[in-house]
Amino acid sequence: MKDNLVENRLFRIKSNFDQLVIGQVTQINDLLQSSQLLYTNYHKCGYLKQGSPFLYLPQYCHRSNFLFTAKENDSIVGTIGIIQDDELPAYAAYKADIDALNITAGKRIELGSLAIREDYQHQNLFYDLYSSAVLFAIFKVRAKHIFIQVDSKKASFYQRLFFKKVGENRILDEYNGVTSALLYMDVERAWKLVRRGCQGQSNTAVVMNMLKMFGVYDRYKVLSPVQLRDMSKYWSANDLSHYEKACGHL
Repeated sequence: MKDNLVENRLFRIKSNFDQLVIGQVTQINDLLQSSQLLYTNYHKCGYLKQGSPFLYLPQYCHRSNFLFTAKENDSIVGTIGIIQDDELPAYAAYKADIDALNITAGKRIELGSLAIREDYQHQNLFYDLYSSAVLFAIFKVRAKHIFIQVDSKKASFYQRLFFKKVGENRILDEYNGVTSALLYMDVERAWKLVRRGCQGQSNTAVVMNMLKMFGVYDRYKVLSPVQLRDMSKYWSANDLSHYEKACGHL
């Protein structure tokens, strides 16, 4: 996709729900509240055994990774993350399968940390969070390869959105034995598939049509023209120490 479609913007989206705003976590209290929501959500799904009321998320203390929240006033009702470390979490269970894709160029990211508060789970908030993360990954992070690990029972949903299944399902001991599937989107391949059906249109027109097709054009339009912030400068050593203690890691 054209690299200059979005320049120097802080990605902050107006949700489908008037009372909610989706944006990046930049404060330690929001990270702690997100950790609590993720623990509650994962425990209810059977992914975690009983333990601390917080799920420790040190990856989002690194400025190359991003955690997004859906907030109603000061209350976090949903989360989703983008991880772009050299070793993505998926490598722990799927390294051989990822290596077999023979990816030689382009940035890789993984979507994760998806949680929605119980009273919002019937309102399609998932779609807001998911589309926010994918748009950010493509237009801001410039990701060319997107991975996501999901409960194998939910894999078919993502396969309708340009993702394909990679390798065999895996049982993840760290998530209480859930059966996981790894899904992969080749952004360039998806772009070419869309481009074939738009003969004679400019790249910009094709992008706009694609965004409209997936119902995310309105989200794209409201990107806020503010420099992307450096998350790390908002968190002091005391903040991070407090976070580690709350999560039982000190």
